This record gives sequence, structure tokens and C-alpha cells, in this order.
Amino acid sequence: HNPVNLIIEYLLILLYLQIMRSLIKNTKIATRTCIFCGTTPTSAEHLFPAWIGRLFKKRGIDGIHRYGSSEKGIIREWKDVDPLQYKVKAVCRNCNNGWMSDIENQALPILSQMITGKANSLNPLVLNKQTKKIISIWLVLRAIIYWQFEKELPDIPSSWVQFIKKNESCPVGWSVWIGANNGVVAPYYLEITSELEILEKDVVVVHPGLLMTGNIGNFVFKVLALINSDRSVSYTKPDCIIRTFPSNNESVSWP
Repeated sequence: HNPVNLIIEYLLILLYLQIMRSLIKNTKIATRTCIFCGTTPTSAEHLFPAWIGRLFKKRGIDGIHRYGSSEKGIIREWKDVDPLQYKVKAVCRNCNNGWMSDIENQALPILSQMITGKANSLNPLVLNKQTKKIISIWLVLRAIIYWQFEKELPDIPSSWVQFIKKNESCPVGWSVWIGANNGVVAPYYLEITSELEILEKDVVVVHPGLLMTGNIGNFVFKVLALINSDRSVSYTKPDCIIRTFPSNNESVSWP
């Protein structure tokens, strides 16, 4: 080989590698902006916060994840030794340690009683308007974070995340229900469904969105979000299920 040609080939390879590094770097920056304020860099946020794991005596808990759609059924199912360790880079430190932390601190003393069973039928927890609001926005935030973890879900409307950051409350188009787990199931269970089938005037209509159903300890929840819809969804439910958003001003007992 001609030494000059070898040098040229070497320089071209270096140039190619430099271009690829630049493209990869720019792609990472573009896809790792904060979903709430658009800034970088982002920090690792737990799908469910670390304090929940500390409520369980043993290190790590068994858990089940399911993902699917109403049309295709369960697409994927997997079990985890410690699912509460999942993290996703979706929010910046300012949001994570600021207004989101404020919501977390308000929710912790309420949810910890529900998760561990300290609140029970003999010692019920009274949920007023503010308490229901805190539980609802906490669950909606968890759903938003999971939305970033599951790439197959449709794009989340920017109006939702802007509303949540500005008002620290649930946007229109979301519904939240909670209940108590009295059966023998996994300490942690989470099922995500997209392409939701909603009954409208005796006709089944498929809506893009998210349905998050699960439990953490004794705390059971169902979170529903419909994209391009501002309607409130109702469903046939047992009396033990409480709707926390949208909700009236009446206080209720849990469980």
C-alpha cells in the first residue's frame, strides 16, 4: 500500500469516528431533556421512590410487570427480584428535588400507612379533598415517569406535563381510583395497557392512552389517561374502590 493512501484512510477513519461521536452525543442530549421543563441534564428518577422499598423488612421485593394493549392483549411480562430499583432519566434535578419532592413528602406519610396496612378496616384512614388530591397527583406522576420508561406508548401530550408542573395537580383527561388489597398477591404488581377500549353510547371506541393498574403492599391503584379526550371515564367497580380524581369535596374512609 502507498503510505500516503494509508495516511488518508487513517484520517478518514478518524473523521468518521469523530462525526459518529458527535451524532451520538447530540442524540443523547436531545432525548434526555427534562419532560417537565425541557432543561438538561436529567437525573435518574425511580419509577417508584426508594422509600417504598424501605417499608418492606427484607431487602428487595418480588414483583410482576405486564405490558400490553386492549387489542393485542399482554405483549410482555417479566418478574423482578427488586422492581423498585428501576430508574429512568426523565427529569432534571431542579424538578426532581423541587416541586416533585414536595409532592413526595406530602404523599409519604399517607401512602406508607396504606402500603404497610397500618391503615385498615379497624383503623381506617380518612381522606379529605386535599388528601385525595395528593394521592392522585402522586400516582399520575408515577404514570408519567413510567410513560418515559415504556417506549411503545404513544407520545405524551406536552399540555399535560406543563399543567402538572404549573398546578401540581392532575390534568383533565386523567382518572384515578384506589383500593385495598385483602388477597394474597405479589407485594408489588404493575400492569400497563395502551390503546384502551372505552364504551361510548353502546359502541366500543379505541383510545390511545395509558391504563396503569397495580398494587404496592396493601395499596391498590388504577390510573387512566386518555389522549385527545377531556371526558371523565367511569367503570363498574366494587364499593371498596374509591375515586380520588376527579372527585367531590366529601371525605371518605380507606379502606
